[in-house]
Amino acid sequence: MKPLQNQRMTKATLCALLLVGAGALTGCDAGSRLGSAAPGEEALVVPEGARLVADGRNQRVLVISSNAEREYAFGKEISCESATPVLSHGRITCGASRMSQAHIYFKLNTKAADVSDADLVQSPTVTVGRIEGPSTINCVAPPAGFAALLARFTSDLGQEGSSAERMERVLVRHMGASALVPIPVGLLPKSGSGTSINAEVSAYDYGGESVTCSCTQGASCPRKSQWIPFKGDVYWCDATNCQSCSMTF
Repeated sequence: MKPLQNQRMTKATLCALLLVGAGALTGCDAGSRLGSAAPGEEALVVPEGARLVADGRNQRVLVISSNAEREYAFGKEISCESATPVLSHGRITCGASRMSQAHIYFKLNTKAADVSDADLVQSPTVTVGRIEGPSTINCVAPPAGFAALLARFTSDLGQEGSSAERMERVLVRHMGASALVPIPVGLLPKSGSGTSINAEVSAYDYGGESVTCSCTQGASCPRKSQWIPFKGDVYWCDATNCQSCSMTF
């Protein structure tokens, strides 16, 4: 299936895309009027101009919002706790099931507009999450090419804002490995309270001194860092020689 590029999408187009792509997504009625979800039902409004990718094998829908002319894809992954995502009345819903949303990034080797849906869902995936306060997480040995992927991620998302913008640190995960990475403020929505515990930082005072790595079983779990020009430092813990490694930030 050819990817849906950045164009105005009608409800009929969205339904056709989801039904053909996943085969299991229901609730598409091109003749229905757009309306709200049922009372108490979680719903995600499909953004105008977004690209939808139905991944039936993994029971999820990808909502890609980044520029299709760039060599990466950035958006959201939508899944349901115990159901299949449903497109209905211009919204993605999960019925009585709980909806799960995660920000995702795909590193591509060509323009996103030229990548098929099937190839997109098989591309290296990075999940992105806000940091809402001091935390300690478990770390695993980074996969091959982890540092290069983090550098590419930081540079790519830097295109979503100017180099002069202030940055904020986010937690990214890839194949079980985690890292703290600076991205332009505003790419990830703030918490429901409208405020963020995570303070903004500039590209030159990212605060890496607050990131520590600890190994309690094994040889060592050193802290690794990489400077991304005009963006800031990326930090992670290398658990290659440690069976129990944690990162505190």
